Amino acid sequence: MVGFVVWENIATYPMLPARLFTNKVSSRCPIFLMFQRVSILLLLMSLVFGANFWSVAAFWPLQAQQLYGPGGVKISYDLLPYGYGLIAGIALFNIGVSIFPTAIRELFTLGAAMSTAGIAGMAALNPTNAALGRGLSFLAAFGSGGIIYPPTTVLTCVCPDDLIGTVSAIMVSIRYIGASVGFAVYFNVLNRKLSDNLQTNVANAAIQAGLSPDQLPGFLGALFGSNSTALAGYPLSILEAGEVAVKSTYQDSFKLVYLISIAFGGTAVLCCVLLGNVRKYIVDRVAVDIH
Repeated sequence: MVGFVVWENIATYPMLPARLFTNKVSSRCPIFLMFQRVSILLLLMSLVFGANFWSVAAFWPLQAQQLYGPGGVKISYDLLPYGYGLIAGIALFNIGVSIFPTAIRELFTLGAAMSTAGIAGMAALNPTNAALGRGLSFLAAFGSGGIIYPPTTVLTCVCPDDLIGTVSAIMVSIRYIGASVGFAVYFNVLNRKLSDNLQTNVANAAIQAGLSPDQLPGFLGALFGSNSTALAGYPLSILEAGEVAVKSTYQDSFKLVYLISIAFGGTAVLCCVLLGNVRKYIVDRVAVDIH
């Protein structure tokens, strides 16, 4: 890392040219001069939002399968609003950037707030409220659509013409760096929560439903191994108690994932608020005329 920083300062063609970070929204407020750099704020926003976005992009399908499955058609129906919301958000927020060039900060703040609120709200999901999951996932995806790609559009407008390709690649890379960090955090939290509680909760529920303690190892092995032949030898009441305990444990585990995402989403909202008015960079000038 040290070698990379040194190289970037002496290289003729650095990967991160300093010219990318010279754009400002104002020459005033010297205390916050660094945070007036449009590129810095947009890249930072993309970094933390990548982590926030991945909480629902990676874990909502798994949650839908565990809480509302196992029917494939039913799960697909629950996941459809997320895809439509993302496409609609990308399209409408990009249109908004063109129509309201003086309100880009407000558009991005709205998108980040909608996404953060929608993802955080998914902590309230349980096996009985699939409709709420569809609505919240649509809200989260719609807001995410306003933060995933429209900032790239703005960033290509504020950077030097010869660095448009460079800044687009950097934007995508830093977004996936944030996604990788977020996924690592969420996966470890989910895995730790399930490892600590899943077998214990299922065992307690099965015993309370009438399962003999000496039958417990075989029952747990059959249940977690999806051994339908072995499970057929247990009473229906015990099977139902085990399934309810599994869903309840997953519900509590996913809840923690979505609550942790609030920290990343809140940081993204703060970056949007600090962005300032970038109207002077949104012009009709064509960088390269290929005709």
